[in-house]
Amino acid sequence: MTITVTAHRRENWGKGIAEVALAVRDLVVLREDVRVFFPLHPNPLVREVVERELVSIPRVFLLDALPYPDFVRLLAKSHVVVSDSGGVQEEAAALGIPVVVTRDTTERPEIIECGLGVLAGCQRESIVQAVMDFLEKGVAQRKARVFGDGRAAERIVQVLLQFFGFPGVYEEFTPG
Repeated sequence: MTITVTAHRRENWGKGIAEVALAVRDLVVLREDVRVFFPLHPNPLVREVVERELVSIPRVFLLDALPYPDFVRLLAKSHVVVSDSGGVQEEAAALGIPVVVTRDTTERPEIIECGLGVLAGCQRESIVQAVMDFLEKGVAQRKARVFGDGRAAERIVQVLLQFFGFPGVYEEFTPG
């Protein structure tokens, strides 16, 4: 099982990021089939805490920040994502990958509402429990569309065709 972890938010610096790292340590002890990939934020206040807790832990791979296409490939191969990043929440959900959000609130409540995300905060035990739940029970809504109906590209093509004077079947989109 592959878990991808990211951490960078200022409100999590120090104790919060240490709790995330300790949760990662617990997960690899609890599940021998787990591998954790942790692309590290370049900020030394983040890197130092994570490296101190995880540098020698088996099956935990601390990575430098990845180019975006490589990061998306890693997300797509993950069984669970643990992150405090709003963008990562959206990207993982768009791929149908469950997200354990290491914050107390999120601007992406749709992810929580559809069952693809859990707010765990930065408490070690909450993070471990949420990840274990996803690993053990899976996610029934993995293929659920969280943002929109999946037809945005089609609509964009129709608008462009219409704009440039080509006949097209432009359909007005009304958010539901």
